[in-house]
Amino acid sequence: MKLIIAGQAVYEGVMMHSRNFIVISVRSTDGSVVTTVREARCGRFLQRWMRVPFVRGLVALYESISCGFLGLRESLELRHERSRLSARFAFAIELPIGLAIGFSIFVIIPHVLADGFRGVFLDGDVPVHLYGVAHFSLNLIEGVARLLVFVSFIAAVRLLPGMRSYFAYHGAEHKAINTYESGNELTVEELMRQPRLHARCGTTFTLTVFMIAIVLFSLIPWTSISVRLVGRVLLLPAVAGLSYEVMLAGIFRDAMWAKAITSLGVQIQRLTTAEPSVQQLEVALVALTSLLRSEEAITP
Repeated sequence: MKLIIAGQAVYEGVMMHSRNFIVISVRSTDGSVVTTVREARCGRFLQRWMRVPFVRGLVALYESISCGFLGLRESLELRHERSRLSARFAFAIELPIGLAIGFSIFVIIPHVLADGFRGVFLDGDVPVHLYGVAHFSLNLIEGVARLLVFVSFIAAVRLLPGMRSYFAYHGAEHKAINTYESGNELTVEELMRQPRLHARCGTTFTLTVFMIAIVLFSLIPWTSISVRLVGRVLLLPAVAGLSYEVMLAGIFRDAMWAKAITSLGVQIQRLTTAEPSVQQLEVALVALTSLLRSEEAITP
């Protein structure tokens, strides 16, 4: 039985993780590939909650975010082996700034854009009645705006030279996992022949979250902006938990709507991935083979 392997791009490298291990491989500044392997404690923690609906979605999200931050921080340290303290300091500064920018782009801006359409449905300062046509229409506009902002943000970020390398490593990670899951030989040549898109990419979950958010955020009264934004923050755990259950239901039932979301997610991956170089594929292959060797070492 094949392992279920997940991964992500990190600073000049790739992170691969299974239930038991997290492997981070990075192309260091001297040109060598540096790899670190650690026990995936969050994987075992997650398994305790896999039978609890809705809660498991929150734990899975926590695992994904915590492992992701770990990968980004450690890859920055591995990339600059001689300046770990400065690497950690840089990450500590970049993390809160990144979170603030993400909240502004994906929560505040779409909401402000949607509020600008209030005059289309109502005259003057007439309040938006809860569950009325204007209320649902504004929430739908906000949801569409969030998706458009998301796609536009990715398209703009792709233009940055540093992000081109990141997206290429994302493609290398997908190619490595596709090679393993297809049962082909784990070589750079074989990785080159694989597609850079993967159905289980987190992009699909992001799209599901956007759609569930449209429904749940419509429960919040469209009053002051502070009430609306605080309400959205408080509902984020419910959005994440319900989105996870919706994805599981769609996957296990092989539902058409799940296939549609996955298909759209795969298309957006054309923006979040790029064709990797041979050197980048080498890094992804080292990460994958290191993970497999670690798993083999504990297999009875």
